[in-house]
Amino acid sequence: MKIGLMRHYKVHLNLWLLLGRFGWLLEHRSQENKQFTIERARTFLNMIEANKHKRSHNQVLIVTHGAFMKVLRHELLHRGYIGDRFSTPRNGEIYIFEKGY
Repeated sequence: MKIGLMRHYKVHLNLWLLLGRFGWLLEHRSQENKQFTIERARTFLNMIEANKHKRSHNQVLIVTHGAFMKVLRHELLHRGYIGDRFSTPRNGEIYIFEKGY
C-alpha cells in the first residue's frame, strides 16, 4: 500500500510518533535526514554562542518541537552544558541548560 493512500486512516498518536521516529532514523525520504538535523542543531548553537557578546543578558529562550529538542539536548551535553533530563519533552515545559565550568 502506498503511503499516500494511508492519509485517510487514523492512527494512534503514539504509533504516529513511533513511525515518524523510525522514519527519521532510517532516513525515509518523507523525513529530514538525520545528519542534516544534527548539523542544523550544531549551526544553531554555534550562532547562539557566537552572538552572546551582543546580548545584555546571558539567557536564551529556545522554543522548538520535541524531536529537535532531543537533538539540541544531546549537542548541549556534548558541549559541556548541564541540564534537565527528559526522554520525551513535555509541551509547555521549560528545560534549563547551563554551561558547566
